[in-house]
Amino acid sequence: MSAMNATVSNNLTAFKAYLDAHQDELAQYINDIQYTYDFDLQVFTSDGKTQVNPTEIFSNMGDAFAGMSELMAAAPMGGMGIMSEMINNQSLLDQQYEVVAGDWPTEANEVVLVISSNNQISKMTLYMLGVLDQGELEDIMKDLMENKEYDTTPIDPYTYDDFLNMSFRLLNTAEFFTEKEDMTYTVDGVTYPVWQDVRDDVLGYDQAAFVTQHGIELKIAGIVRPKKGVAATSISGAIGYTKALTDYILDENAKCDVINQQKATPEHNVLTGLKFERTVYTKENIGELIRTIDSKTMNAIYAFMTEQIHGMFVENPPVNAESFLGFAAMMNTEQLSALITQMLEIAKANPANTMSLNVLTMALSNMMPGVQITPDNLVVLLPAMSIEQIMVAIGGIPKSEQVPMDIKGLQAMCGEETMTDIYDYMNEQLLLMSVDDTNFTTLLRMMDDEQFTTFQDTLYDLAPQTDATYDSNLTLLGDAEKASPASINFYAVDFESKEFLESFIKEYNDTRTDEKDKLQYTDIVGNMMSSVTIIVDAISYVLIAFVSISLVVSSIMIGIITYISVLERTKEIGILRAIGASKKDISRVFNAETLIIGFTRVPSEFCSPF
Repeated sequence: MSAMNATVSNNLTAFKAYLDAHQDELAQYINDIQYTYDFDLQVFTSDGKTQVNPTEIFSNMGDAFAGMSELMAAAPMGGMGIMSEMINNQSLLDQQYEVVAGDWPTEANEVVLVISSNNQISKMTLYMLGVLDQGELEDIMKDLMENKEYDTTPIDPYTYDDFLNMSFRLLNTAEFFTEKEDMTYTVDGVTYPVWQDVRDDVLGYDQAAFVTQHGIELKIAGIVRPKKGVAATSISGAIGYTKALTDYILDENAKCDVINQQKATPEHNVLTGLKFERTVYTKENIGELIRTIDSKTMNAIYAFMTEQIHGMFVENPPVNAESFLGFAAMMNTEQLSALITQMLEIAKANPANTMSLNVLTMALSNMMPGVQITPDNLVVLLPAMSIEQIMVAIGGIPKSEQVPMDIKGLQAMCGEETMTDIYDYMNEQLLLMSVDDTNFTTLLRMMDDEQFTTFQDTLYDLAPQTDATYDSNLTLLGDAEKASPASINFYAVDFESKEFLESFIKEYNDTRTDEKDKLQYTDIVGNMMSSVTIIVDAISYVLIAFVSISLVVSSIMIGIITYISVLERTKEIGILRAIGASKKDISRVFNAETLIIGFTRVPSEFCSPF
């Protein structure tokens, strides 16, 4: 498991060039070499209204899942997509799959739909394809969370014709970037335009119109299913596309203006015109970064933080006497009003608090010139008070040079025993809380240095364009070059071919003079087989030990039986000798009996421990 989770950076550009130069040598040992690249196919339904790949299905499941699409896309294994490239070996595909409708793709814009061996397709896939309305998902998830029920009524069956020739729209990621009007930057005397992602223009961006205008058509040319008895198949998604489509994307990238401009000006950000400089922010100026983030990304960040906070709160309820004030600051106006009303009633019920209440309301009045605050109108005036003044009402003011004495807040007046119930109530409320623009700033203030650093890194991951680097910009633009794959997959003909590939990589490493260019890899299958071999050997040794003991015991018992038989049958031997039997005849009789007993005794030793 440690090997599977390890990540190593290799120079695959040099290795691909080496593979291209040795294609003839490798041909007999591999079914295919598949190169994958760091770009996402931007695929939409034919009307452009629903994004099919990368899926935005989580965004339609409600606020609790709004950030999942972005998180999946940032994961090491890539985003949750419905499409995958097929191996470029038709004979091997024919061995694994059978065509039930249409035919295999022959053009770059043709794909296949993969169904299960029993002609089924998951309901989730139907939502992702846009066949079922993703707008239903929020109501389904809400009902599932509130009522713990899910409607399992089977949907009406589909026919092959419902999917055959179904069309989609495909765009390059870079096609979503257009030049900004009247914004340029100059490098070495050459003036370049500044670019913008049209998807960030919420008011001016019409997804359906843009996609149908700029996208090329993809269509389902065939429907395939795994053949009966096939142990493994090679298409991982519900939609399989060809290497020709990958080559088309790479060719389009090579001609893309915004990508080529970014490579021509590597020190400048084509989305801002400024030089790449990652800013280290503090709690005080982080707002400068946040203001540059679009509302859609911020909603994803709010959802991510909500999930993280809920996870922490479940494991360790945070509200206590020390942290109460900070978490109270995160509550909305309605919650604060209910909280202070409850605390004020408890404080008023104790006559000993009369003087403290008057002093507290007097201090609050001094913070709001022209307003007379009393214990009776405190709750009424809450909407007019700032969050700082409300926190004073709850926590009071400690003694200082400006304040000659401690001013008790409602928390101190209620007493620790009563506040324990309030702490429990707040812990329950926090599990229902969601992060939004009303409590986001307060939450940032409450973070310690380590938490704030982690948050800032997460912010960069979810919104890399806000404080971009050259590499992050190219990733954002969907750049990929044929010569520089992100990963290389070998499909070996058999285990002997796999061993040849290992020696091939070793030979490659031996030709590298720079250690950085040598490939580092983990043979996961080899490690697993080695582990299995060790286990099988250990079991074999134990079985051999048991068998050996059984054989020894059986041999001894046979010898004893034979010896006793001879002793107890001396009279019989004498009679046989008297009637003319030779010693060899008598020996044959006893040997025959012994063999019969041996053959019946040994199997019984394997069947019973006695």
